[in-house]
Amino acid sequence: MPDDQFGELVVSEMKGKFSAVNSNYFRNILSRQVMCNRNVRESIFKDVSAREGYQHSSTVKAEPDVKALTEKLLRERVFEKFPGRTQYSDDARLPITSSIDIFGLGCAKVATGFTAENYKNSVLKKNDERRRDEEEEEKKENEFDDEIDEAIQAEID
Repeated sequence: MPDDQFGELVVSEMKGKFSAVNSNYFRNILSRQVMCNRNVRESIFKDVSAREGYQHSSTVKAEPDVKALTEKLLRERVFEKFPGRTQYSDDARLPITSSIDIFGLGCAKVATGFTAENYKNSVLKKNDERRRDEEEEEKKENEFDDEIDEAIQAEID
């Protein structure tokens, strides 16, 4: 399946399953996939030195859409800061959270000097501690089993 066709499929599937109840999932998880697919497509075009051939049968002008959207945004005064503006909800009256910038958080973490090696070492350390705890638990169980075996043997004798 061509990449652009896959992107269209993802969008149509998302529109078909969207509801007020799952809007946070769509906003924070699935919507990112569309842009990821777009980036993949652009990367493929660049890697194979292909010319992007748009699929429209006629020339499409963006000016009317951009103008209408700009006018609506200006009417809503979205570019002005208002206290509590981020406290909005969807149709199900669930609070809508701001989308998390995972890439930015990762860059900030790397900028602090935290490296993948540190992360790997911390995970290995946790795994070692967990393994040690499991071994100690198993040792205690074996000691308890040995005590029971000795008590049973003493009863038999």
